[in-house]
Amino acid sequence: MYRRQPFELLGLLLATGALSGPAGCGPHVSGPVAADPAAYPTYAAEDALLFDDSAAVEIFGLAIEADSSDRLLESRIRRADSVLHVKIATVTRENDAISLTFRPMGEALAGDPAADPIDLLVTNTNRIYPLVRNAGESLLGRSLILIFRRFNDQGTIVTHWRAEPDTARVRAKVARARAMRDVSGY
Repeated sequence: MYRRQPFELLGLLLATGALSGPAGCGPHVSGPVAADPAAYPTYAAEDALLFDDSAAVEIFGLAIEADSSDRLLESRIRRADSVLHVKIATVTRENDAISLTFRPMGEALAGDPAADPIDLLVTNTNRIYPLVRNAGESLLGRSLILIFRRFNDQGTIVTHWRAEPDTARVRAKVARARAMRDVSGY
């Protein structure tokens, strides 16, 4: 019998970009979740840019220069259902995917709170799959900022997400975007 290894779970979750939830497509979250998919927006091109079911490469130790990604980060936060500080609890490889389990660390940084735990699936078609697969167990315990929003996908509630590194720069962007969101209501 094949037993999944902890590092394998993380890769699966990140690869698929899916957070498991009521319909198996989003994270388990508490707070106001409408039962009617019509209550959620359709996942459009602009949403796909913001909530791309992926992770910033800095999480994997790769450096990039902050540029338009900062503007995208602020837009993600303002439009998100939830922004959470999480730690990676498990990483498990399953066939051509990697499953990740995240534990929320304290209150939501913005938006709805989340139940414990949050599960994500990263399939081998996701652009970060090779990074997750190669990082393996080194991802365990890693602190991240998880940003997600629910959408109506042909009558099913689906959650799309983005993971960012837990850095002073990202935390400052979260605080700024949250303040703008509180003032503008969006």
